[in-house]
Amino acid sequence: PSDPHSLSHNTIAAIHEDRAGVLWIGTLGGGLCRLDRETGEFVTYRNAPDDPTTLSNDFVQTIYEDRTGVLWVGTFAGGLSRLDRDAGTFAHFTNDPQQSRSLSNNNVQIIYEDRCGELWVGTGAGLDRFDRATGEFTHYRYDPTDANSLSNDNVLAIRESREGVLWIGTTGGGVNKVDRAQEQFALYQHDPNDPNSLSFDGLWGILEDREGILWLGTNGGGLNRFNRQAVSFTHYR
Repeated sequence: PSDPHSLSHNTIAAIHEDRAGVLWIGTLGGGLCRLDRETGEFVTYRNAPDDPTTLSNDFVQTIYEDRTGVLWVGTFAGGLSRLDRDAGTFAHFTNDPQQSRSLSNNNVQIIYEDRCGELWVGTGAGLDRFDRATGEFTHYRYDPTDANSLSNDNVLAIRESREGVLWIGTTGGGVNKVDRAQEQFALYQHDPNDPNSLSFDGLWGILEDREGILWLGTNGGGLNRFNRQAVSFTHYR
């Protein structure tokens, strides 16, 4: 606490190395830190309630750099922040109940840019697609009356396969495969009567390896390997 150049908080939720080799650290309570590797010192970006150009919230959950080099920061209660590195200031994108095209929820848990340059934001209240030109969000949410809607609104993982398929991991709703042409979701869930189904419906991580195999990390059912042709899962516990 006596050293302003030390790490701002000991609970780390996100680490990102940008294309210039700079290491960014997202903390839960101490804001965003940038490490100077030569000196071992940190520069910290924190929220100042009276300054709208500061970080929107000090609980940083995810950090993402898009193809243009812009750094995006997802926070627990302050929505989405975009960093202007030269000025050291942030632009904020938050939920506004009066604006239907604002961010779905201020709990931003994952950010991902697809090959088309679309920015996807996973929140605690659904999946959003961000139009950077207009600053507006398109929402995808769970609808119990629509079997092709998002299966669960708590989105924790987003990945795109080499074929351009977007995979969405949720807490409690399994994994979703997006049909972008029709904006529908195909759903894969745990079925206790099917040993080849997904082992658990809580998804925390999705990764496609160099052979095109999709691996799914759950928060209770171990690791799953997905066979796309057979539409079956192999479990590793």
